[in-house]
Amino acid sequence: MAQLTILYDGGCPLCMREVRFLEQRDRRLHPSAPRLAFVDIDAGDYEPSTHGGIRYEEAMGRIHALEASGEVVKDVEVFRRAYQLIGLGWLYAPTGWPLLAPLVNTLYAIWASARLRITGRPSLEQLCAVRGGRCGGVPAAGDRVAVGVVPPAGSADLERTADAAAAGGV
Repeated sequence: MAQLTILYDGGCPLCMREVRFLEQRDRRLHPSAPRLAFVDIDAGDYEPSTHGGIRYEEAMGRIHALEASGEVVKDVEVFRRAYQLIGLGWLYAPTGWPLLAPLVNTLYAIWASARLRITGRPSLEQLCAVRGGRCGGVPAAGDRVAVGVVPPAGSADLERTADAAAAGGV
């Protein structure tokens, strides 16, 4: 079993480059028992309940990983732990130093909020629409949720709504 499972966006070219690097180095160093595993959150079968309850929107907003213990790790800490497991921990060690950590975490938050746009990916709303609105589970407290209004009984709008629902369009 992997020590760290990294959730990544398989549609992001920069993310894929990083995943390939980490995976190749891990397999070279630990061919019989890799320390890292990878889950593509952009895959149609991504299921939050089997990955620490991390919903699609959350995972797309910033990098997440799961320790073998089930602990959820996110942001730059994911890279610190991953690089440590492949023998390159010294590269990310400074990002955890008390004077640098707040700056690095702020810069990462800025990067993460602009990642889809910078890498040429559609917006999160567009990605969710492509997924049929299924962006990963039950909304958390405070999430904005679209609420439909059911037309009055006997109206033509109700019949159209029912037809659309039967066809999977609502």
